[in-house]
Amino acid sequence: MITYLYHKRHLKTGLNYFGKTKTDPYNYRGSGVYWNDHLRKHGYDVETVQVWEFDNLEECSRFALEFSKKHNIVESKEWANLCPENGFDGGDKFICMDPIKKANVDKKKSERQYNVWKTRDRAVQAIKTSEIWARRDPEVISEIYHKISNTLLNKTPEQRAETLRKRRETEAKRPAIVCPHCGKVSKGVSNMKRYHLDKCKFKSVAQ
Repeated sequence: MITYLYHKRHLKTGLNYFGKTKTDPYNYRGSGVYWNDHLRKHGYDVETVQVWEFDNLEECSRFALEFSKKHNIVESKEWANLCPENGFDGGDKFICMDPIKKANVDKKKSERQYNVWKTRDRAVQAIKTSEIWARRDPEVISEIYHKISNTLLNKTPEQRAETLRKRRETEAKRPAIVCPHCGKVSKGVSNMKRYHLDKCKFKSVAQ
């Protein structure tokens, strides 16, 4: 099987990337962590500078390592590579990284995954809220806005704090509701009855 080494360059930022693939090297984007973060931030405006073709893995590996060393692709800020390219498939390339650099990369990956989850969760909530409001009568919506305006917007911070304090005192006096399916205890009567009791994941098991 043919192995390709390629040199790509971002047209807007000038950042370079050296990599390996066994697919079409002109269409392949690259799999580097820092390189892909750069593409997400600046867009995929990339040119393929040069491609090398090998049918011998040893020659491919020798060339890849010599190229990596010659252009100092790990230490140079002009390159996005975090490790020297060795021309082989698989393996955890992060073992060759400096521990501090690896920790920073792992932190960025974790933050990015959390932000994706948070955005997706908010998007789902927004869609559900929009669907609920779409089913409401316009007069009801107008009444809700009027009530919110009178109860919140026209109150001082002290009045809002007092309202919240009284609400919490009232909730504290309510008897707790226990879910008969999973045993969850809650004093949020409306939320417990409206959302949890009918949708408890243990409900079908109990029945």
